[in-house]
Amino acid sequence: MKQDFLEFQAGGEYDGIIGNIPYHITSQIVFRLPEFRFRRAVIMVQREFAERMVAAPGSRDYSRLSVSVALRFNARIEKIVARKYFRPVPKVDSAIVSLQPRETPVDMAAVEKVIQRAFSMRRKKLGGNIFEGGCPQEYAELRPDQISPEAFLDLASRLTGLSPRGHP
Repeated sequence: MKQDFLEFQAGGEYDGIIGNIPYHITSQIVFRLPEFRFRRAVIMVQREFAERMVAAPGSRDYSRLSVSVALRFNARIEKIVARKYFRPVPKVDSAIVSLQPRETPVDMAAVEKVIQRAFSMRRKKLGGNIFEGGCPQEYAELRPDQISPEAFLDLASRLTGLSPRGHP
């Protein structure tokens, strides 16, 4: 079956999702993956995007994407694919990334809003303009790129009153 992934109706269970993703819609596809239930996804993406997907806190590439991916998946760059292996030769290298879903302990929509807001002003400290005095003290002097994915869960829980899935 051939169908546009962004228009494909989520549902059902899949052993795997495999694709050589068009680079201009990679973010849209990666952020849509959690709507599907699957054991493993193997995707080819632009190398720089793959490096942002798996970046660690404090690194230059750490971003909203890094946090969101880490909270939802065990992600790993499996192989770098040099541009010379494609015809026509593109301007960038590619990377094969594997993603195995992780159980998320809370509703991720609220967490995503906190992550997105924090990284919208990534050079600002969280206690400043970003969360306008409502930021817990231990995070107030930190910038978004200094906070681990797990700490973002804690921060989102404290800012929004989230509770673990299945609990009031």
